[in-house]
Amino acid sequence: MYPTTIIPKPTLVIALLLIVVAPSVLAYDTTSISYGYSGAGAISPAGEYDVYYFDGEIGDVVLIRMSDTEDNGVYIDPRIELYDPSGSLIASDSTSSFQAQVLDVQLESTGTFKIVASDWGDNDTRAYGLSLQCVNTTGYAELISYGYNGESSIAFLSEMDAYQFDGTAGDVILIRMSDTEDNGVYIDPRIELYDHNGVLVASHQTSTFQARIVDFTLPSTGTYTLIASDINGEDVRAYGLGLQCVNTTGYAELISYGYNGESSIAFLSEMDAYQFDGTAGDVILIRMSDTEDNGVYIDPRIELYDHNGVLVASHQTSTFQARIVDFTLPSTGTYTLIASDINGEDVRAYGLGLQCVNTTGYAELISYGYNGESSIAFLSEMDAYQFEGTAGDVILIRMSDTEDNGVYIDPQIELYDHNGVLVASHWTSTFQARIVDFTLPSTGTYTLIASDINGEDVRAYGLGLQCVNCFGILPTIRYSTCDTGRVALLSEMDGFQFVGSAGDSVIIRMSDGYGNGVYIDPRIELFDPDGERLADTATTGAEGSLEVKIDGSGLHTVIMSDFGGDDSRAYDFSLCNPDPEGCYGIRGNVNGSRCDCNIIDISDLVFLIDYMFQNGPEPPNWDEADINGSGTLPIDISDLVYLIDYMFSGGPPPPDCP
Repeated sequence: MYPTTIIPKPTLVIALLLIVVAPSVLAYDTTSISYGYSGAGAISPAGEYDVYYFDGEIGDVVLIRMSDTEDNGVYIDPRIELYDPSGSLIASDSTSSFQAQVLDVQLESTGTFKIVASDWGDNDTRAYGLSLQCVNTTGYAELISYGYNGESSIAFLSEMDAYQFDGTAGDVILIRMSDTEDNGVYIDPRIELYDHNGVLVASHQTSTFQARIVDFTLPSTGTYTLIASDINGEDVRAYGLGLQCVNTTGYAELISYGYNGESSIAFLSEMDAYQFDGTAGDVILIRMSDTEDNGVYIDPRIELYDHNGVLVASHQTSTFQARIVDFTLPSTGTYTLIASDINGEDVRAYGLGLQCVNTTGYAELISYGYNGESSIAFLSEMDAYQFEGTAGDVILIRMSDTEDNGVYIDPQIELYDHNGVLVASHWTSTFQARIVDFTLPSTGTYTLIASDINGEDVRAYGLGLQCVNCFGILPTIRYSTCDTGRVALLSEMDGFQFVGSAGDSVIIRMSDGYGNGVYIDPRIELFDPDGERLADTATTGAEGSLEVKIDGSGLHTVIMSDFGGDDSRAYDFSLCNPDPEGCYGIRGNVNGSRCDCNIIDISDLVFLIDYMFQNGPEPPNWDEADINGSGTLPIDISDLVYLIDYMFSGGPPPPDCP
């Protein structure tokens, strides 16, 4: 509805007289409004005066704003005048720019007040907006509380939207208001905070996306009024508003170390609050990310506050992932984490992860020899594993994903000691992240964090952990072993150990049979008793072999795996010493076929008969030719009988070498 208007005679004297007497003349033909009013009017024709009436009480603190929006360089010069119930002018403002404002006026009486709206020069005609608010009374504002996130709109020029919430002296609060740009058009957000006495205690405005009242401590207890508007009152658009308190409880989602989850920024300027209990000295990681979708994603921001509401850490980025990394908590108490979009202009799902790397009880417990699979199920997920290590242990850690239609995670592994110090890490944009031949610097509990580098992909992954100079963890085999194994998991590392002597020539073979064109890429790694890498071979074919002469004596470690960590299949392997001294390990290897997996076969029987009855060559190793283990040399007919009985009649196998 347009207010009652008067069109004065086109003479200066009459116009001036009308201005003076306007309040009393219009008192009988009224348009009534009340606190919380926002609406539109029009100056037409030139020289028109619009009058608004409202009821006020002594002590009320009021705001009045009037504005026009420029249109091809044409706009009115807004003027507003406020009269008390006796008709006395108590406040006024006029401007040649967009908005006239009567601000923070405390009414000195109770009764009906008048607002006269006009063009300053009495020579322009245009539509305008007008709004009225009271900032120290209730019943006219939207009631909100800490944790509020929502959207509304500036629907009229000069509109002022009022929100009220209860606060306690000492509360540390955040308020944010923003609009998203649309074809270059957006509001210039302004937020003003008043205490219960109507005193302006904080404000912020900007010509960019987001107005922010940040880390503000409430000076008193009571009802606070928040006014949201456009700076010049010239734009009308939707906006988002968020309110949080960072040093009180009951308004945030409660999480704990080990948390991985997803939520969404559903409103402009939304601030999502999370709280967790921490202890002074805890070393924590926090990550937040969104995944790009057709070039659209949020710009993540994370802010960490201690129990006193002091900002202790923060990070924001215009790329995928915001990270608070290796941060040591300064005190014990409840911490508040705020997750948001930097400018408050984007709305999308996001992932959030929280880990502590120097405490126990929140990670999966593993040990050397571990091979397993899990999954990155959420954006920014961080999976934690813990194991006990001893200073000097030489370890291998591998993490990988298998490509699926060109989609895979970019694996990242980070290793922390018991003090929460990052001691090793690796990431890659290909299949497998690797921490290789790393010597543990101290004894204690180590924490391993497995994640996607940018926190943007979700998929299954495999993880393997081995120690290559630890004893009693891996199975022990002997020269002449031929066996089968299976790489069943992504990044699996299978290991065994054998006793070797300085000067031994060692041949290790690993092979996979083609299966419909799918096979593992065999990798063989050999380590000496101190964990020093002696040899390493990998192939993209179906069979790999490693031949090396070892320099020292003791328990050696062999690790077998798929080179990329992305395939799983069965494999065959063998270990041999082609020229050992003494017994090779299995009696009956009469012909000395050192690296033949069928180590006792018909060729050994033929060799023995040829030697005994045809004056053939002597066995290369008399201990191995002593088939029945009698210790009687040279060998005799009883050895031949024992071998024939074993091969053709189901007799007992030849005894092992001593």
